[in-house]
Amino acid sequence: MSKVKWEDSVPTDTMLKFQSWQKTLQAYANHEVPRYLGDVTGDGTEIHVFCDASQRAFAAVVYVRMKKADG
Repeated sequence: MSKVKWEDSVPTDTMLKFQSWQKTLQAYANHEVPRYLGDVTGDGTEIHVFCDASQRAFAAVVYVRMKKADG
């Protein structure tokens, strides 16, 4: 683990690794995972995303909240 401070520039080797990884993400640009959302009519739809990470793990969750006129 690198001891880079927030205001420091990212080391060149780290930047190159990141850029290489970033390029691999392009393969997933059009990837879709279809999900049934039920009746999507209503007063609004919100997408909520939460994520967190540590040195040993990461997690993310996404959920859809649909507002209805009747509560």
